Order: sequence, then C-alpha cells, then structure tokens
Amino acid sequence: MKKLLFAMLVVILAGAAVVAPKVIGNNYQQQLHNIVNEINKNPAYKLAIISTDKRWFSQDSELQLQLVLGTYGHTQLPQLTTDIHVHSKFGPLLFVDSAFIGWSYSEVQISAGKLRQWLQWDETSPLYQMTLVNTLGNTVSIKETVPALTFHLPDSDAVINFSGYQSHASCQADHLRYQGKVAKVVVSSTQEAALNGTANELLVNANLQGDLATLISGRFYNGKFSMTLASITSIPATLKALELTAVTKVDEQNDTGDTTVKYALGEITLPDYKASDLQLTLEVNHISQAVMQEYQEFAHELFSQDYSEKEQANQLLLFIAQKAPELLAKQPEINITDISGRLPEGKFSGVLKSTVEDVANVTFQDLTHQQFWLKHLKADSQVSMDEGVAKEFSKWVLTEQLAKNPSVMAASAAERQQFLDEKSAQILQQLAAAGFIVKQGNGYSSQLSLQQGIGNINGKSLPLVP
Repeated sequence: MKKLLFAMLVVILAGAAVVAPKVIGNNYQQQLHNIVNEINKNPAYKLAIISTDKRWFSQDSELQLQLVLGTYGHTQLPQLTTDIHVHSKFGPLLFVDSAFIGWSYSEVQISAGKLRQWLQWDETSPLYQMTLVNTLGNTVSIKETVPALTFHLPDSDAVINFSGYQSHASCQADHLRYQGKVAKVVVSSTQEAALNGTANELLVNANLQGDLATLISGRFYNGKFSMTLASITSIPATLKALELTAVTKVDEQNDTGDTTVKYALGEITLPDYKASDLQLTLEVNHISQAVMQEYQEFAHELFSQDYSEKEQANQLLLFIAQKAPELLAKQPEINITDISGRLPEGKFSGVLKSTVEDVANVTFQDLTHQQFWLKHLKADSQVSMDEGVAKEFSKWVLTEQLAKNPSVMAASAAERQQFLDEKSAQILQQLAAAGFIVKQGNGYSSQLSLQQGIGNINGKSLPLVP
C-alpha cells in the first residue's frame, strides 16, 4: 500500500513538473506585457517586445528600449536605443545555480556591442546583466552585474578604469530593498597630472515601498535612498565621507508628499585649507501629488516640442499660473533643518522653517506682488557662528561689493587684507549694536522670523506691510 501511495505521489509530482511550466510560462508572458505597459506610461521611455521564442520550459525574448530625451530649444536631443535579450526558465524545477526551485528564472542581458569602440571589457561578458528569481514565496531576488570597464579619453593619454558594479535586491508586491557597490574608479594620466584621481567605495542603498506602477509613475512613495562615497583623491583636493540621502513620505489623506534631502561631506582637504562635518539638509513638504504628476506629464510634452527657450519659459509660466492656487492650497513648506560645518576659522550652524498660510482663492497675479509674500509667508530661522567664521563671511561680502572699486583694487594685497580686517570688525560691531546679531561667548547668533507681514529680529518687531 505504501509503495502504491509513493508511486502515485511520484506520478503526481512528475505530472506537475511537466504541466506547471506551461501555466507559469503563460502567466510570465502576461507579466512581461504588464511590465512593458507600465514602463511605457512614463513618456521618457519606449519599451517594445520585438520577438518571442516560447518553448514549454523556457522562453527567449528580444526587447528594445528607447530613451526619449525630447528637444532643448530647437535642438533635437538624440534618442538612445538599446537591445535587450531576456532568457527565462519556468518552474517549479529551475535547476540554476541561484535557485533549484521557484516560479521562474530570468536572465536579462544588454550586450551593447557598438560601445566596444569606446569601452573595453571582457569579451565574454555583456555590458549589463541582471538575473531574477521569482521564488515560490513570490519574492523576486535580483542581482545586477556590470563588468570592469576601461575608457580612453579622446585626444588625451588619460584612462578611466571602472572596477565594475554589483548589486542585489529583493522585491515583493509593494516593497523593494536594494544594495549596490562600485569598489573603485581610477583616472590616470602621465601628461595631465590634474586629471589623476581615485574614487573609492561607492555604495547605493534603497528601501522603497510601492509597486512598479507607483515607482515609475512620478508620484510620491514612502522610501529611503542613499548614496555614499568613502573618498575622492585628486590634485589638489581630497574629500572623505560623501553622502546623499533622500527620504520621501506620502500623506494619503491630503494627497501630498514630503521629501527630505541630506548632503554631507565628512572632510575636504586642500593644500592650504581644511573643512569638516559639512552638512545641508533640505525639506520640501506638503507638495500636491496631483500637481506634481501633471507637471511631469506637461514637462515631457513641452520639451518634446520644437519650442525656443523663450517659448518654453512662457509655457512653463502659464502652467505655474494655472496650478499655483492648487499647489499653495496645501500650504507647502521649504525648510533647512540643518546647515552646519567646521571651518579653520570655527563652527557655524543654522536652521530655517518656512511655509505659506491663509492662501485661499489666490491668483497668479497675487504671486507677482511682494506684498502678498510678506503677508502670507511664515518663516523662522536661527543662525550661529564662531567669531572667526563671522569675520570671514563679512570679508567675503565686502570683497564682492568692492570688486569694482578702483581704489581698493589698486591697493596691494597686504593693504587690501588690512582694510578687510578692519572693516569686517567694524561691520560686526555695528550689526551687534543695532541688534541684528547677538554676541554670545566666542561667536554671534541671530533669530529672525516673519508672520503676517511683521518681521522679528532677536525679539524686536519690524512691521513690513503697511
């Protein structure tokens, strides 16, 4: 009896292994068409299935991807086209190195053979390769590979060596986790020393929530993206710990999105200068999703037409005029949550929070009047800096203002420096006496705000609207 049950089980499994690939293959073909349709909803891309060779257990597809760049002024930008080959196997038995079982396995390759006249890489490898395994748990495991590349700059002995790119990702119905890495990029030249440089350890990380349609639609989604670079060494500068981070959030109830972008530089070293802990964090909040999506569609259509730069600017102003009331009704915010750093002269830091309020029934004509912004803009800011930084900043402002003063420019470098030292100290004293800045220990600070047309500087009111 047990032998009979075992035999029946073997027959059932064998039958499933034979029949299932056909069913999975049909589903896969439909999914491929769905992906193409979703990508083509973005007007910047045109993806087409050129041919399909479908078999019982596998399938080969040839696709063509075109980037539609539109025009700039009266210049038609080139349309970049590449051929894509996709080889797929259908489960549940896959028998590939990365997975024994699963719904499907796909290998995507871009050979880009035409680029070999400019780039050199392993002759047995495509320029780009991606593998995707759709597991029985409906998680798609993804790996990407770009081989090591060498590029010789035209009319130069400079050579760029790219170590290659590797990434891995996992994707579920509405969640993507991604990590990628470039170990090194080296530029070398014996004739032009200024071109020599090395970039080390570029890391890319993403944690995004949303399906494919959402991620490529231009709408906001919840997610975080970061890019870090360990160091850049060149002549004459060395930069360390570079970072770019972007965080997006969606408020479904108000149909708005928030974006936070952080730029950071751990250290920059020049022959006679060094700065560290430099950071700028920007927030743009309460942005209408509907307006943003309409703008992206409008912008693509605008730049795909044969308009002059002036005509493009006029069309853009017209769009802003039509959409400004809807955009401002969400009370958008533009904030600087952190601007800070450490210079040879000392430290500095600052924050800014700004929004618009009470803007019902606003017209584009209202936006052209200064009085509107003074009345409806609400802003708060704080700035602090060490005395050395304050002096250097005031010297820089003076230098810009006096750049066209013949008497100052005719003076010697020593005389100009003495003048700037004396004048910057006087300016700081005058600003402190007037209450625009406050002396605190070894530095200065200032607090400024604006609300309903009334400015406030360090506690002193300053009406700005009659």
